[in-house]
Amino acid sequence: MKLIDILKEKEEFSSLDLSIERVVVHKKSRKFVISFYLKKALSLDAYNKLNSTVKDVLAKDNISSSVYVRYADYFLSVDDYKAYLAHILKGLVDVSGRYKIFDINECRINGNHIEFLVAYDALGVDDLCKPLIDEFKKYGLPVEISLVKDERRSVQAELDALQREQDLVLAKQKEEARHIQQVNENMQNERKRNRNGINPENLSYIKDIPSTQNEISMYENTKGIPVFLINAYIFGIEIRSFTKTKSSLATIKVTDETDSIIVKKWIRTETEKELFERDMVVGSNLRIIGKAEFDSYSKQVVLTASSIQSLGKKEA
Repeated sequence: MKLIDILKEKEEFSSLDLSIERVVVHKKSRKFVISFYLKKALSLDAYNKLNSTVKDVLAKDNISSSVYVRYADYFLSVDDYKAYLAHILKGLVDVSGRYKIFDINECRINGNHIEFLVAYDALGVDDLCKPLIDEFKKYGLPVEISLVKDERRSVQAELDALQREQDLVLAKQKEEARHIQQVNENMQNERKRNRNGINPENLSYIKDIPSTQNEISMYENTKGIPVFLINAYIFGIEIRSFTKTKSSLATIKVTDETDSIIVKKWIRTETEKELFERDMVVGSNLRIIGKAEFDSYSKQVVLTASSIQSLGKKEA
């Protein structure tokens, strides 16, 4: 039985004025490219049903297929055009997020002319129209697409951009808060370990402190907890206060002239902060006990200090 007869026997296609215009056969790949001619344009559901039915019929003979359609009357209802439009835009958005600028709910459809409202200062949107038109052609539907620049949508775009910026700032603040909480927990754990007698007796050079996350893991596996005692002087310091926790974090850049490292120390009271601001200045010599840890926020190994003692100014 011929393919066209099989299709017309099916209830969903029996009322269609359907004919086959052309069949291209690719023998090597066993693929048929079939062009249909219909008087009236199909809805998206009807087109998909025709395509899947042809594939199922030919697949029984191990033949693959592609379907093309041509219409005498290619005009559809507004709802049918919107169904095609939603389907096509979904595929285009997967390729480029720029197509999100087209809002189906605010487009106007008159005949086969589709008009989109876009922000009046949107850039490059005209370039998006041709791929959209080409996608409609694959379904046998010639359409015209135009853009109307809308000042209201431009204002909304600015508000959306501002909201995204605020969301980014909030996300960064949350990340900083998580980081501070982690440092705080690490410090509390460090104090507990120090109370149990984990304090280095021998002076270390900064160059001997693990400098990567892998080196810290190797040190822990072979030598234990990476706690070090160093003598070094300050060449940079920043003290950042946190109103919510009523605490401060000192980030101190130190060197012993074998290498340099960042030391972090939590300051719990205003008195301690005042002493830090007075004694911990560039050029100050320090005796520091701290644990080498990989800081996920700064992406480097830092020394989380449990004890910092000022040894006075570095000699010139």
